[in-house]
Amino acid sequence: MIGIQVGAVSFVDEGTERVLDVLQERASVNTLFLAVFSYGRGIAGRQIPGQPLPDHGKQEYDLNFHGGNFAAPHPQYYKNTVLNGTRAPDHGDLDILAEVLPAAQKRGIKVICWLEDVFRTDLPGIAEVQERDLYGRNAETLPSMMLPALAWDRRMRATSASKPILIWSMGTLTSMCVTASFLATPTNYHSERTRRSEETLLAFGTRSSAIGRLRAS
Repeated sequence: MIGIQVGAVSFVDEGTERVLDVLQERASVNTLFLAVFSYGRGIAGRQIPGQPLPDHGKQEYDLNFHGGNFAAPHPQYYKNTVLNGTRAPDHGDLDILAEVLPAAQKRGIKVICWLEDVFRTDLPGIAEVQERDLYGRNAETLPSMMLPALAWDRRMRATSASKPILIWSMGTLTSMCVTASFLATPTNYHSERTRRSEETLLAFGTRSSAIGRLRAS
């Protein structure tokens, strides 16, 4: 495999066929990791403002970047969730999969959907699925793609020895989202013991982060 990560804006700015030509002719690329979902600047949008612009594409920053689903969402799969209206408005009605997939397939190029679990804090309903920190405050992160299944599996076959899932993320310790926490019951969730464990982990993570910063400086 010779793969490359690429976002929707590259095809919008430079044209689908032109981008594929360059990738094949100059790098023999046979696999695209196509950024189809993100509200962050890590994998979508043009160059981060303040950083040097590349030598191709539009020579401007997208200061009004919004993000979301750059493909066409299928509402029937979201009707029982709090997340609706996730379509990225950045490129109008563009469905990046419908645009790139047929052209790539004709060339024998594989397309793998690439997404980033980063959400905006101003999305309707987002507070219900955000992680919570040790003190019950909403974090700006959501449980990773694997965590809902893991949390559900643990609650379904929980015993008194079961533990909640904790994540060190964005410089703080977070746990289940508020919705998933409803699955916990007095028989499988020891709040006081868990809180002590969280406090210990939080102190450890804070010390480790501080040591890492000192070593890097």
